[in-house]
Amino acid sequence: MKRFFNFSRTLPRWFFAGVALVTLFISLSAWGLSSPPGSSPDDNFHGPSIWCGWGEQTGLCESTGVAGEREVPVELLQYPCFAFHPETSGACMESESSTPEQLAVTDHGSFDNEYPPVFYGFMRIFVSENSEISLLFMRLVSVLIFCALIASTWAVSSPGLRRVQVLMWAVTLVPLGMFLIPSNNPSSWTIMAIPAVFLSLIAFFANSGRKQFAALSLYLMSVLLAAGSRADAAVYVIVVSGIAIILSDFFTRASWRWSRLKLLVAPLVGSLFSAGMFLSTGQADVAVEGMPIEEVRELIQGLIDDAGLPEAMYDKESTIIHINPTGRYVNHSSLHDSGLTGRKLIVDSFGGYSPIGGGAQSSKDYTKVDRSGLYAARWIAKHIVASGLAKKAVVQISYAIGVARPTSVSVDTMGSYTKFDDDKLSQFVMDTFSLTPRWITQKFALDKPSKETFLYADVAARGQVGQGDYPWEKLDELDKFENI
Repeated sequence: MKRFFNFSRTLPRWFFAGVALVTLFISLSAWGLSSPPGSSPDDNFHGPSIWCGWGEQTGLCESTGVAGEREVPVELLQYPCFAFHPETSGACMESESSTPEQLAVTDHGSFDNEYPPVFYGFMRIFVSENSEISLLFMRLVSVLIFCALIASTWAVSSPGLRRVQVLMWAVTLVPLGMFLIPSNNPSSWTIMAIPAVFLSLIAFFANSGRKQFAALSLYLMSVLLAAGSRADAAVYVIVVSGIAIILSDFFTRASWRWSRLKLLVAPLVGSLFSAGMFLSTGQADVAVEGMPIEEVRELIQGLIDDAGLPEAMYDKESTIIHINPTGRYVNHSSLHDSGLTGRKLIVDSFGGYSPIGGGAQSSKDYTKVDRSGLYAARWIAKHIVASGLAKKAVVQISYAIGVARPTSVSVDTMGSYTKFDDDKLSQFVMDTFSLTPRWITQKFALDKPSKETFLYADVAARGQVGQGDYPWEKLDELDKFENI
């Protein structure tokens, strides 16, 4: 053991780095080769997109005369035999053999510039008559590019930054990167390129001479990989470039000399190129322009009508379907949500005893039915139990944005009702109380909190329900329930 330790110390560090890199290449390649074509995310979309990466070509990508459709080798579309069937082996594809010349029509692909062309155009180089071998070889190319990025960023970085890289690349790989990088999905390039954008730009600001030029070249190449694979990668390139500028030592007194300021040209060029790739593709059309709401409603209504729902469940003439009734969709996801849901939802409600909705009440104001609707449902449930109509009750109220009255009210007594069943109770509540946001606000004076009634700060601290002094906890209309 001591001899081996002494022997290992005589070897240069680059030797161990090389061994680690080769091991990583073999591991990712094994993963890519062990998964048959079609098991990679959206292979039936990205495969045809690659085959049509250079436009129409006889035997590989032929036009059908219909916009958005192409004829491609049928092998690219023969994956459903094991898709969504984990118990079925990829060997089932052997029974679905076809001649290499056989083409099939598909509308599933980036035929109208939906994605940036760089990934598909580059991978098109490796297209051959054997579709399966081509797809597997493309995965190896992506793995090779990934390993090359790691080696390149390592070479241009300082020793201190190299230690950080180990953690960065580990986070990149586990768990999703292990699956996506050795795949035919353009997201593989995005995942591997964004960390390289950050690391190479940090190195660009920290170095000088040839090493600075190498870092600049690596930065621009990484930007090309990211923005050329997915249009939305432009956002990551711009954000990561900004973070790299802030975390580097750029903002010092010396940075205000022209010799330092001109270094900002590199991230500016990278950001502008990424933004241009985003705006030039179809991925930006819906995000920037948006689909007309009429088209959205017609599309969704058609999917519902064609779903083959039983007539007893769905009658088109008598069923009211609300499809984004406001006609607007402004903000979404982390741009709009407060992030309190997971931490506050159960605390705000019943401690997990009762089924609850998906919005944290303490992060909403009273004009949102996520909060005011909870108070109304609690008030109704208490009245049902207190009036002797049931031993316990869960009240569910459903709203559509832009529609004042609830689309449905459901009372579930869990079999504990005494006089009237759940359907009767649900209909009674729906007919008796309007339950509009205005009605709820006026009923509980939600717009007039005071020390005599309730304060929102106290509600956040004590919980949304269960305190007898809250207006929505008071049994002030029992007679209506007792005299159904």
